[in-house]
Amino acid sequence: MAEAAVTQLSAEDLGARQQPLLDAMQRIQDLAGPQTRLGEAGYSGAEISVPRWTVTLYWHGARPAVLTSLVRRLGRTVPVEVVSAGYSERSLLTETRRIAVRLRALRAAGISVTQVGPRADGSGVQVGVDFAASHAHARPNGSMQERIPAAARLIASHAPGSVPVTVFDGRSNASAAGNRISDVSPYKGGARIVRAGNVICSTGFGVVSGNTHYMLFAAHCGGINTSWQVGDFYASGGKAMGLETVRDPSYDTGLIKVDNNQATIYDKGYDSSVTEKVVGSQSVVKGTWTCQNGATSGVICNTVVDDVLQTVSFDNGAFTAQDENVAHNANTKLQSNAGGDSGGPVFVNTGTKGQVKAVGTVSGGYDSVSCAKSDDPDATPVCWNHLDFADLNSNLSRWSVHLS
Repeated sequence: MAEAAVTQLSAEDLGARQQPLLDAMQRIQDLAGPQTRLGEAGYSGAEISVPRWTVTLYWHGARPAVLTSLVRRLGRTVPVEVVSAGYSERSLLTETRRIAVRLRALRAAGISVTQVGPRADGSGVQVGVDFAASHAHARPNGSMQERIPAAARLIASHAPGSVPVTVFDGRSNASAAGNRISDVSPYKGGARIVRAGNVICSTGFGVVSGNTHYMLFAAHCGGINTSWQVGDFYASGGKAMGLETVRDPSYDTGLIKVDNNQATIYDKGYDSSVTEKVVGSQSVVKGTWTCQNGATSGVICNTVVDDVLQTVSFDNGAFTAQDENVAHNANTKLQSNAGGDSGGPVFVNTGTKGQVKAVGTVSGGYDSVSCAKSDDPDATPVCWNHLDFADLNSNLSRWSVHLS
């Protein structure tokens, strides 16, 4: 099946085709993923292909017998290929953090880094450079084939390391800060929220810690003790939703304390009152087909994951976030998100109508495209083909919360 054919599938049919691949990948990660003792030195990465209907696991070093046995069992129903890799994901994430702390120094030296993180195949670290925003000596006259090696040499001189670094042309990322319009308690994901200054963002997923309810969303939208309202505009005495009590811009997530929430997100357009049930969370790998859900765009699907657990620089270095996943709309002329979608849910369809699994929250995007006519007409008309989203499972663990 070609990628173009996948985009023509209904949400339920796409979910039904993809879910067995995600289930197989999840069983592998549960046994030998990067957070397990078995996989901490061996797991390098993974990807799925919905068009080809395959799972690929990248592994560094000798393969444990229990992993080989599991792959053999899974292979009876889902094609699983194991490919040797040069480095473990853990070692590549360590290298990613080392380069990430040098981003300001690199920017001062003329290299505008937009993204750094492990390659899905475990072959090294990749670094995205916005050549249009880099100084002249970092982008000599000539073709991209000449610019990329020049940038690689500058990166190596300012952040030397022992892991191979691949440079690519990475456009500048912009944060996406910009019934669903007037949500009520118990609060749902994908609703429009607004703070002083009429900054518009979206709620992500309802989460719980003990008896306290929160809405997970994007940290870059607000600040500690920010009061968030629902509705079109912020107003004195407006309809308050809750207070932002914790945030961490380095992971671009925060929590808004609310009186109650529920395990649902809004569906369809920006003014919809239709909802879907969140039935759990899902890890993603390269090749996963996702949907995003924001107050401006409503639901947009056919967004395919390119990279996972990247460190991404937003708004020309204004802030940098770790554990970001990067995706693109399979149609290069269409948007994956828009201004005002920040904080909104990113999810996968399960194959059961009205049920989804949570995978992250919207941070922003790049590669500007024309906005859809179906977007909220009152929102900022800025849209992107590529999507950056904060990894959900990383942040559930970080905040010690669970989905409602």
